[in-house]
Formats: sequence, structure tokens, C-alpha cells
Amino acid sequence: EFQDTDPVQWQILERAFLGHATMVLVGDPKQAIYGFRGGDVDTYLRAAAQADTRRTLVENHRSDAPLVAAVDTVLRGAALGDPEILVRPARAALTGSRLHDPEHEAPFRLRALLRSDAQHESDAPLKIGDVRPRVAADVAGDIAALLRSSATYDHGAGPVPLTAGDVAILVERHLEADLLHEALARLGVPAVRSGGPDVLQSDAGLQWVTLLTALESPHRSGYVRAAALGPFLGLTAADLATGGADPDGDGLTDRVSAQLRDLADLQRERGTAGMVEALTGDPAVVERLLRHEGGRRQLTDLEHVGHVLAGASREHGLGLSGLLRWLLDRRSESAPSADRTRRLDTDADAVQIVTTFVSKGLQYPVVYVPFLFDRYVPTPTMVRLHDADGRRCLDVGGDGPSWRAHAARSDAERAGEALRLLYVAMTRAQSRLVMHWAPTFNGKHAALHRALFRPDPDDPVVPDTQPVPSDHDAVARLRAWQDRGGPVVEQMVTQTLPLDPAPADGTELVLRRLGREVDTTWTRTSYTSLVRRDDGRSVASEPETVGPDDEVDVVADVGAAPTLGPSPWADLVGGAALGTLVHGVLEDVDADVMATSTDAMEREVRLRVEEQLARRPIAVDVEALVPALVGALRTPLGALADDLTLAEALARRPFREMDFELPLAGGDRRGRVDRPGTLADVADLMEQY
Repeated sequence: EFQDTDPVQWQILERAFLGHATMVLVGDPKQAIYGFRGGDVDTYLRAAAQADTRRTLVENHRSDAPLVAAVDTVLRGAALGDPEILVRPARAALTGSRLHDPEHEAPFRLRALLRSDAQHESDAPLKIGDVRPRVAADVAGDIAALLRSSATYDHGAGPVPLTAGDVAILVERHLEADLLHEALARLGVPAVRSGGPDVLQSDAGLQWVTLLTALESPHRSGYVRAAALGPFLGLTAADLATGGADPDGDGLTDRVSAQLRDLADLQRERGTAGMVEALTGDPAVVERLLRHEGGRRQLTDLEHVGHVLAGASREHGLGLSGLLRWLLDRRSESAPSADRTRRLDTDADAVQIVTTFVSKGLQYPVVYVPFLFDRYVPTPTMVRLHDADGRRCLDVGGDGPSWRAHAARSDAERAGEALRLLYVAMTRAQSRLVMHWAPTFNGKHAALHRALFRPDPDDPVVPDTQPVPSDHDAVARLRAWQDRGGPVVEQMVTQTLPLDPAPADGTELVLRRLGREVDTTWTRTSYTSLVRRDDGRSVASEPETVGPDDEVDVVADVGAAPTLGPSPWADLVGGAALGTLVHGVLEDVDADVMATSTDAMEREVRLRVEEQLARRPIAVDVEALVPALVGALRTPLGALADDLTLAEALARRPFREMDFELPLAGGDRRGRVDRPGTLADVADLMEQY
């Protein structure tokens, strides 16, 4: 994925390896779509230009041959934002089609919505706000019809019925994902969203804010009533109005307040994780949420926010008040962390709705790309661009010719990235690609529209903008693509038949019961944890005041650092397993051998490595590990260790870690002589170690 590099990363790699070792850069500039987060395809192109050898992969192992040919018809030879980024012809490793659909044989379908189809009488382009719901409904209807059909797909073990899990929809905006999810739900088609927005920004995050506010102030009836109406307690306004002994329903409010106090006590006793589990694992809460459409999504988000809160509470030691402030602060952030991206609400077979950015590197049997015919280009107040020397620049605005030139250059770069995003979207499908087109006002900027309606289909240059044609001219151009072997053009006639749910098997489910008590007070702990509980903070002296130290010593010119050879550890796969093995070897090596010759040391290390591998086998190259360990043993540890090597330190005074467990509350007497330990026992233990 080197096409997603940046100038700093390439500078590091260039200085470290260029001219010193063979460096192989693997990347596809046609898939450079991460400019918004620092990916710099210009840096990739400059790096690639320095290569002594350039090779191209020409065989497609993802898609069936008919689909490869149809997509290639539209994109072949196109320059995706730079003359060096060309779509070259590819051949498919799979000659046939794994998808068998008797109703639609075309591997690439293009569903078009014309002005006349939308009852639009003028020649003006359509409004995207009117088009999006129609397209979402059309996608849902088409998928429902596909899943109702007798279509099959061969995953490698023979044809099986096509399922919802074989279908993906690629979108660019969360608004589009919401429309599609709702349209699919109306037709009974199961769907999940992946790579969505920050879960703390969702309605579930707001519900947790409401609950935590009430938990912090259970004496304030307004907060209590707001929490009572939320998903955790599930009361209605009518319940609050009529549930008490008096007309204001204060009796019920008092009972809810008592519930909240109990939850606050639970949080203090069992931690935030215990409170979250009590709330989201309550069968009454689960049943109440799943009774409604979208309930699984809501339950998943509530659980996810709860887990994030539990993690924050554990990491920062937060109580209820601190947790509420932390959540409010995180909801005000614009950039969420990875663990806060909304989770899938089910792992069942369902249509996957993902952004094109998330889909990069993935593949799906059937892919729908419904909205790449429209692209809104805002008027920027600042523009990012590359100057004539390829350096990334930020123009913060102002009038004048430089601003206009920079804005035009920035627009061209974004238009090129939009073409690369189109390429990524069109190459995710394994057997079928379905796209949509409509003549919208912003269509002139859209990558799909520009590729389909560029003046010369054989010209590699794709204009940054392309006027939206009339219905007549649009049909003529789209039919021409079909005649060339491109997408089969279809009129967008939305189907509204729902997907029939699979029949239940009639098996009655029986709840499994736990018939034994679990001692939740039993635990395994450490000596450090035990003494920490009674470790009061001692009074410390005030820090010494250090005088000003802002003068810099004269730095001697030490010259260039010597060029070092590659580390012997570089080719070894790291990880905890290798670390445990190395730790065991260094504990077991014979200290006397460490002070002898290198050959003897190598034999000793090899013996201990083989012993460790016999006890805990892992995939490691012994011939690479042994010299790496010997090198580590013979390397000086620096001035702080008087330049001793690890081998010399082991030979002088080897220390060994003691493994022990001490059962408490009588557990240490099981199967042993019932007598107290003596000083002699301790002496024997010390002598042994």
C-alpha cells in the first residue's frame, strides 16, 4: 500500500535504505484515495521514478472475466489524476462467472434515472435531494428481487443460493447509508453498516448522557424523569403522568429515583463495567428494544457506548461525575478514535453497507455503487495543493491571482482523487457490479459522470468537469458504452415487493440454566496488588529548585555516523511468544559458559533454544535466532553498565526469577503436611535458587 505514503515516511525510507539495500515498493497509485488523511500520491510517484526496475501485475485474481472485461471497457487507458496513473488492461485468472442469475446475465449493470422518469419537464438537471431517496428505494428493490430469485454463487465448493451476506453497497456519506438502511428495512432485507460514524455521537451516546446526569443528581426530578423516558427504564410520558399517587406522578418519580440511586451504588461497588452489564444485559431492556424496528441497532450502540465508558473509567479512574464530563468532552470532538466507530449490529447474514474507503482491499460477490453520479464541490476558505516542486502547501485564502491558481490546482487534485475513488469502487465486485446514474446539478463534478461522458472515450484525459447532457444525448452515449462491451443500461423502475423471510424451523428453544454457585470473590492477585491496598501515601519533600539552564553547550562536529549493517533481529517475527522464548533462554543459559569462547556460547544458546522450543513450540528460524541471541549477549550495555556485555553480567552474578503461587485461606495445606514453615525451609528455598 505504498501509494498511501507521505513525504516524511518516504524521507525516512529513502535515507535508511536507498543505495544501501534492495528496497521494494509495492503500491497501486490507482487506489490512492487517502489524501484527506495525509496520503500523498505525488510522493509515491516521485519515489517510483527513482526505481531501477518497475513491474506491473496484470492478472486479476478477484473478479470474473466477464466483469473484468466490462469494467475495463469504461476505464481502460484513463488517467486517474496524473498522466503516470493509467488504467492498464488486465486479464482475469477466472474465465467463467461464479454467479448464476437467470434473470440478469450482465456482469455490469447501469441503472439510469432520466428527467422524464422523474416527471421533470424542463431540461434543467435534477436536484440530488429528490434523487437520493428514489435511488435508495431502487437499490433496495433490486436487492430484494435478487435475493428472492434462484440466483446461486460458487464460493469454491459448488453453487449455493445467493444470500444477503454476498451483497455489499458502497457509499460516500452517512446520509446515503441511512437512506439505504431504511429502504432495505422497509422491504425486510437484513442490512448492517460498517465503518460508520462515532458511536458517542449517536442517539445512544445522548441516552447515556441523560442517564449519567440523572445518576449524578438523583434528587432532581427533571433529570430523573428524562432518564425514565430513555431506553434503559423504558417508561412513557403517560406512565410518569399517571403512575403515582398524585396527579403529577411524583410517586413513580420517587421510585425511579430510588432505582437510579441503586445503579449509582452498583457503579461504586462493581465499577462502570458492572453497571453497564446490569443495564444492557437486563432481559427486560433487551426485549423492549428488540420489539421495535431498529432495536438491534440501538441495543448494539448502547452496549458499545457502555463498553467505551467502562474502558475510560478503568483507564482514568473516573466516578460518575468524571465519567459524565469525559463523555460530554468526547462528544464535542470531531475526530473519533478507532474503538468508537459504530459496530455491526448483527453478525447474521445481511447486506453490508460500507464506505468506499472501508471497502478498499475487500471484495464481495455482488456490489452496488449507487451514488457516484453526483459529487458536491464546496467553495473552500483554505485549499491544500502541491506546488510545482511537488511540496504540499496550504493556502489560507485571500484575493489575488495566486489564490485563484491555487484553488484551481486544488480542485484538479481532488478531481483526480475522485477518479481513483471511482476505480476502487468499481473493482470491489467479484461477479457483478450495479451502478446508478442520474442527470443531477452536481453531476458535472462526479467521477462516474465524467468517465462516461468524456468527449473521447479513447482519450486518457478525463475532464475535471463535464456538462450534464440532455436525456436524448445521455441515452445515446450510454447505449454506445453498452455496444462497446461496457455496462448494460437499464431504466430505473423501482420494485417494491418485500423479501419473504426464511421460514422458521419450529424448534422450541430451551433456556440453559446454571445449577451451581460461582464464587465471585475468588481471585488471583499479586503481592504488589496486596500491599498497595494498605499503602498510604507518605509525605514527600518538596522538589528541589533547579536554576536556569537555557544555555546550550558547544556541540562538537562528530562527523557522520558509521553505516551499520542490518540487525540480526530484523528478519525474525516478533511478538509475545518470541519474547517469552528469549526470556526463557536467557534464564537457563549456563553462566560459566558465558565467559568462554563464542563457539561454546553459540552451542549453549542453541541447546537452550531447542529446549524452549520443545516446551513451547513456535514458528521461528533457529538459524537466525541463535546468532541474534549471541550477538545480543556479546553487545556492550553502555556506560551505565560499565560497558559490560550481557554475557559478562550473567557470568558475574546471574539472577533468576522465582515462579511461585501461594494459595491463601487454607489452600496451601491441601495435600501437604499440616505443619508451619520453618526458617530451615526458607534456607533450603534460598539455597535452591
